[in-house]
Amino acid sequence: MDAQSLNALNVVLGRQLAAATKLEALLARERGLLTGGDAAAVEAVAAEKTALLNEIETLETDRRRVLAIAGVGANAAAMERLLGGRLAVAASVVQETARLWRGLVAAMERCRDGNDVNGAIVGLKQRQVRQLLNMLRTGREDDLTYGPAGRSGSGSARGLARA
Repeated sequence: MDAQSLNALNVVLGRQLAAATKLEALLARERGLLTGGDAAAVEAVAAEKTALLNEIETLETDRRRVLAIAGVGANAAAMERLLGGRLAVAASVVQETARLWRGLVAAMERCRDGNDVNGAIVGLKQRQVRQLLNMLRTGREDDLTYGPAGRSGSGSARGLARA
């Protein structure tokens, strides 16, 4: 890979790292909102997250294009081989590429973990809502059953709302 290609890669990696860092902060903000009760704020963050994920996807396409033009694979193993190989460019440029790449990988791992935590919070809240709804229907929070059509129903015809 020549110096021009490596510099182009560094520009894309820098943008990817910046976007991943923003996503990490956004996921942390979302986590805080999920534990609160402001549905409108959660929806706004979800819209921001979608836009940022679209940007990250576009940047990943750009990274893959730069690597393809240079004849280098785009997966993690190919990147590590590139960084570990002998390149006819200044060592400082290769070091910057390594710093950006490894920073991006670490940031995306933190984003994955943060998203998993947020998903668990959403799952817990959904379960709590189902329990509350079932309590209103049947008087018991653990009596959620499903009928032949796959719809949730209560095991009893008597609910608190009807009593």
